[in-house]
Amino acid sequence: MKVMVCLKQVPDAGEGEAFLQQVGEEVQVACDDWVLNEWDGFAVEAAVHLIEEHGGESMAVSIGDEAVEGVLRRALAMGVDQAWRLQPDSNSADDSMRLAHSLMGAALTWKPDLIICGAMASDSGNGLVPGILAGKLQWPFVALATGLKWDGKSFLVRHEIHQGMESLEKIGAPLVVSAQSGLNQPRYVSIRGIRRVAKREIPMKNMADLSLSPLQNHVELVDLKRRFPPSGAHAEILQGSPQEQISQVIQRMREQGVFTS
Repeated sequence: MKVMVCLKQVPDAGEGEAFLQQVGEEVQVACDDWVLNEWDGFAVEAAVHLIEEHGGESMAVSIGDEAVEGVLRRALAMGVDQAWRLQPDSNSADDSMRLAHSLMGAALTWKPDLIICGAMASDSGNGLVPGILAGKLQWPFVALATGLKWDGKSFLVRHEIHQGMESLEKIGAPLVVSAQSGLNQPRYVSIRGIRRVAKREIPMKNMADLSLSPLQNHVELVDLKRRFPPSGAHAEILQGSPQEQISQVIQRMREQGVFTS
């Protein structure tokens, strides 16, 4: 069995300090500490547990620059066999179509039997990538998994469907699953385990390595920008004390018919 698990690096909302900062016209997230997305931790644990129980190989993948190697090393410390860092084909970190396109390339290259993603990203609330990835691969997809087993022929997936109700699905490989919180209890990672993988080389795969061409006919995600309206030529600066300025504002509003009393 081959299991691929997809990871995202997110700001540490519990310990670190995250804030928005302006870089030119763009608004970017700055953070003191980045960690593995909470839901992706359940995905890693599920992948490691399946391989421990049935044999095979697991691989973690994450899209981004060298900074994402931190979460890949955490997955290695938890027991994942290998990791790839995927070079993004866009500057947008939350463009679900582009993310799924890159992950599709990794899947077609490595050929896993099962792909596990976190159900959502804790920083953006985005949970679209697993379903889009399954659609691109034309694989079955089970969302919000709360139980995942292999019986030797098929995957048995228990998942949430509506208002606390759950359903049990029996589906053969290949399969894409999104891991809900409560799927398992991610194992503790010791300092020794982190040190063991600290110098391990993590290969970077670009679009050519994954035999991918740039995504075509795609509606681009517009990044949030901070812009101020241009100052008008007819602006009037009110003079006087705050009370006098308030009286002038009220007078202007009466003159323009905003109110008459």
